[in-house]
Amino acid sequence: SPAMQQQLIHVLSELGHSQEAQDRLLQLIEQDPGFAKSYEQMSDFKYSTGEFVQAIIWLRRAQRLDPGNLFYVMREMFPQMRIGNTPELDHLLERMEDMDPKGSTLPFMEFMISIYKQNYDAALEASNAYQQRTSFRRGSNVGLIMLQAMRNEPAAAREAAEDTLPQYFTPAAWDKALESGPRFACHIAWILSKTDDEQDAQALALKTIDLYKNDPTWISDEFSDFFPALCYMVADQPEEALQTIETRIRDGQTERWWAALYHPAYQLLRNEPRFIAAEEQVMRFNAGQRELLAKLLAEEEE
Repeated sequence: SPAMQQQLIHVLSELGHSQEAQDRLLQLIEQDPGFAKSYEQMSDFKYSTGEFVQAIIWLRRAQRLDPGNLFYVMREMFPQMRIGNTPELDHLLERMEDMDPKGSTLPFMEFMISIYKQNYDAALEASNAYQQRTSFRRGSNVGLIMLQAMRNEPAAAREAAEDTLPQYFTPAAWDKALESGPRFACHIAWILSKTDDEQDAQALALKTIDLYKNDPTWISDEFSDFFPALCYMVADQPEEALQTIETRIRDGQTERWWAALYHPAYQLLRNEPRFIAAEEQVMRFNAGQRELLAKLLAEEEE
């Protein structure tokens, strides 16, 4: 059945046989072109390799087959954010509100997009609404940590972090905490640095940097939002932070760049010509991606 073949494709992908998995998925789509989940799975492949335009194209194909699927609409928001397509994000939110006005998915995405647009008051309102509609407290609290950091409210960010990620506030627990990857380490290090724990902040930042230097692959696709530059800023190494930003952008790792643009940790870099040049490079890339998307969508409709 298509569902069983999809499971096999997923296993192949998990084992690192990405190309074989995609080849099998294309064969499945040819055999059963009406099975929407195959298109969504192909979108996942494209998204994981940074092909955000193709991720959107494949999701749109899935939506044409299953137009009432809220999950497909929500998933499209992530690659749209990656290419800076703000008008389309607003349109997708409107669709979600029409489809499920009282569910928890809508305030969650309103929260994400409000942070993206630097509308932090709206993000806080959405966070409160999300907590009222879901029992998944950890997810909402993690988002609150990021929101308070972006608002440059480290004390409030720390309060949320101590409740949700207590292991980062006990140096003896850092090794275990970092086993799962660096997703939160540098954010917590910055919070520590701004709440009178400079010694622990430096130690956590340097520990995370050492792990990254010894094994750059430690930053997996799952943690692509981790900017090692944030740890360098906490460790008072702005030159290394700039070099890291330039390298990641040169390698095409532009996802979640907006978090680096807006995070207060980077305030000291924002007037640096190299930082401005990196920002301009990302903006040009995203503009080109939006143009390509418009062209491909028009071709799909012909």
